[in-house]
Amino acid sequence: MNKERLETFSDGVFAIAITLLVLTIAQPSNYSALTHQLSKRWPSFAAYAVSFVVIGIMWLNHHTIFSHLDRIDSGLFYLNLLLLMTIVFIPYPTGVFGEALRRGQGARTAAIFYTAVMAVNACVWAALWLYASVGRRLLGAELPGVPEADSHHAFHRGRFRVQRRHWGGMDQSVLMSRCPGCACRVLRV
Repeated sequence: MNKERLETFSDGVFAIAITLLVLTIAQPSNYSALTHQLSKRWPSFAAYAVSFVVIGIMWLNHHTIFSHLDRIDSGLFYLNLLLLMTIVFIPYPTGVFGEALRRGQGARTAAIFYTAVMAVNACVWAALWLYASVGRRLLGAELPGVPEADSHHAFHRGRFRVQRRHWGGMDQSVLMSRCPGCACRVLRV
């Protein structure tokens, strides 16, 4: 598998996911009261804006990770595919959350659903980076080394921190960068 082809495919999936976000905003149903209709959709606009920025950060993180990889293998390919699946799914909980806020019903459940999707996404990010970096399996020589003992310790500490902090509502790109001594630091924006 060619690394550049996988990056190009991934960029396309990111572009589609970020474009699909706009479809989560419902069209006005009454154009004679357009101002009122648009103002009622502010929760959908807010959910769109947050998810747009989150997917943009994920794209930058993906670019950063792949810039440190020397090569890819089938394991990384499938983890990347799983990651892209979680990313392209983000518009759905975004739409559910925005609509629940607009209607004033089910907002708590929608927020939990959105958070759960983002938690799964964060775990896949961690798995992808750890698969590539533990033992320097796929890393290029230009990335500073982490001793093997620290890499193993960071895996266990990093996994706990990502899960624990994500439930606190932090963005996964920030979570990954907060893992001290961990090779996940490369995800810092």
